[in-house]
Amino acid sequence: MSVTRPALRRLRIALLVLALLVLLPVAAGAVLLSRFDANHYKPRIAAALERATGRAVALDGDIRVRLRPVPTLEINNASLANMPDGSRPEMVTVQRLAAEVAVLPLLHRRIEITRLVLVRPDILLETDAAGRPNWRFPKRGAGAPTVGVLPPSRVGPARLVIHAVQIEDGALTWRDGRTGATQVIGLSRLALSEANEQAPIVVSGNAVWRGSTIAVAGQGASLALLRDTDGTAPWPVQLSLAADGAEVKASGSITNPHRGGGYALKVEGTAPDLTKVASLIPEANLPALHDVAFTVQIAETGDGPPVPSAMVVRVGPSDLEKLVPGLKVSKLDV
Repeated sequence: MSVTRPALRRLRIALLVLALLVLLPVAAGAVLLSRFDANHYKPRIAAALERATGRAVALDGDIRVRLRPVPTLEINNASLANMPDGSRPEMVTVQRLAAEVAVLPLLHRRIEITRLVLVRPDILLETDAAGRPNWRFPKRGAGAPTVGVLPPSRVGPARLVIHAVQIEDGALTWRDGRTGATQVIGLSRLALSEANEQAPIVVSGNAVWRGSTIAVAGQGASLALLRDTDGTAPWPVQLSLAADGAEVKASGSITNPHRGGGYALKVEGTAPDLTKVASLIPEANLPALHDVAFTVQIAETGDGPPVPSAMVVRVGPSDLEKLVPGLKVSKLDV
């Protein structure tokens, strides 16, 4: 089969026209986005977030849109209000937030964030005196603030989906409203991701606790379970913590997750030298044991303190002279 030169010329012209038809809208969109001033829509963005969370949202810094390497919305100096009667006004403050947005789902009113990066977030998780958690947000239409910036939508609200969250140089504070006890954990680097809303959320990264860096890895409840604040389905838990040569693994479930109780966990741990991790739990006054390995089942039913069972402890050669004069252990199995 032979192709004449006029036919080749017509084919090239057709391909050029097709390329222009495809590229012109993209180029025009890029030009419009490059000149787009996102700060003009700051009240609308805050209003949408307030309707979604039922909490006040403050956007005190600039908002920018970047096109490369992927379309990204950047927000600086943002905060989310705490629950009423919380220990401080804000539940979350963040120095910079960057959301990488998928373009095609926007055509179907679906805001799909492929990755959300939080730089220097300060996150407070707490309960009040009655045990109610601040991460339980008001349901839509029940207690959510009325915002008059946006006109009523005629096509329904857009659906927001976040596939991955990355935290850099952050801090997480846990406060028990019943006892007033407060613990602060540094989040030097932490990543959370999920394949879909029904899949478990996978966690990995490093945290700082009492001056020691702890490697964190595991997975927990799916996004669907997290959203179901009235649900009774147990949350699966798999978590691994490693620091200073020691490692602790927990697996099981939490049957009353919104109260933080009803858990049934198998906990396994190993430590070549307990003295190296003593700073993590100074209240335990750990002895100078070596080559420690343990397994224990822990259950909490709400009727009393947690109940340990099926405990196995093994200890290698250890010098306990400081604990009991003249005491040395060659091997111990309990």
